[in-house]
Amino acid sequence: SYASWGWASRWPQTATSLLLYLSTVALEGPAGGWHLTRWTALPWGFLGVMLQASSSNLASRSWLLWLLGYFGLAEGMIGWVHFQTNGQALESPSDVDWWREVLMGWNLVVSLSLCLVPLGLSSRGVLELYRRGRKLLWATKRHARMEDKLLDALAPSALSRRFVDGDKLVVTGIEEGTVMFAYVVGYEEVDLCHGAGETIAWVNKVFKQLDMCIDKTGSVTKVETFNNFLLVFCVDPLLQVQVCLELAIRMLNAVERIVRPDGKPTVLKIGMNSGPFTAGIIGLQSPKYSIFGDTINTASRMASTSLPSSSANPFIHISPLSQALYHKGGNSAEVIQGLGGSRKELSLSRRDEPIQVKGKGLMQTFCLSPPPPEPSVWYRTSAQLT
Repeated sequence: SYASWGWASRWPQTATSLLLYLSTVALEGPAGGWHLTRWTALPWGFLGVMLQASSSNLASRSWLLWLLGYFGLAEGMIGWVHFQTNGQALESPSDVDWWREVLMGWNLVVSLSLCLVPLGLSSRGVLELYRRGRKLLWATKRHARMEDKLLDALAPSALSRRFVDGDKLVVTGIEEGTVMFAYVVGYEEVDLCHGAGETIAWVNKVFKQLDMCIDKTGSVTKVETFNNFLLVFCVDPLLQVQVCLELAIRMLNAVERIVRPDGKPTVLKIGMNSGPFTAGIIGLQSPKYSIFGDTINTASRMASTSLPSSSANPFIHISPLSQALYHKGGNSAEVIQGLGGSRKELSLSRRDEPIQVKGKGLMQTFCLSPPPPEPSVWYRTSAQLT
């Protein structure tokens, strides 16, 4: 490639160029007059072929044999005519005998051909190098774009650039963010009954839809997908909880059309928690971007203790910290309409009973779900009579 060229690899092209620039010397004949001769043209053709062929993919042997064969044939014909005319054929073109003109013309064609051979080879080599250079340039640009995409997929740009620059420890602390887990329900059951192939095809469809929801939401960072779960977070100063809630509803709407291999609808278990955590890139072989801290552990517990959720019956499990942060952002309404494109009214309310959270004990959590139905007219009337 051009990037790997040094002087040692460029000298054949340089020497060939110098020979071509100085090729006017080949016009000078042995008598000092300026006319082409086959003897002065042959060394230039020979050197040009050897130097150019040594620095390109041209078949140097075939060109050299062609050059020597051509010169030998021409020299033999001219020598034979010269011998037949007692050496008078090459003295002066002033004689108008037709055979003399033919002989002088042939001498001129041979000399010109031997001079133009290296020029043609050099032009062909330069054109080939230009084409290779263009292909290399476009390939380099494609690889650069692909590298940028891979880096963006690996981690946020600020961290990925630090990783590429060689930082030994690529971490950043986040003072307050909201972490959300989404588990695909029934993964183990489907894998056991239908095998890995159908399970992977199903989960792949699910995660593709979830990725599209993340792209539409915009301010959410995807951390990873592993087996049956998706991990994301948001650090919006005011609306991080609301953004994650909207993403959760989008996810439920997106997977409702995906059917499991056993014919059942796809459902998710979603939970979130807010607080400080640390993000960073770990490892050298297959480096991985991940987030660390107790906030992530609690978010995982919220998802695992959530109820199976679908677009028809959404249930988003929320920790007390996320519920407080939701109201801190200026969201005072308990009944939410149109969240994430949902066609249902959703209520952010306290869960019926505290739940047992591993490592935390009993915790009073909250959920985003449809509000309980209003009591019927008959029930209210009966209650008033009693």
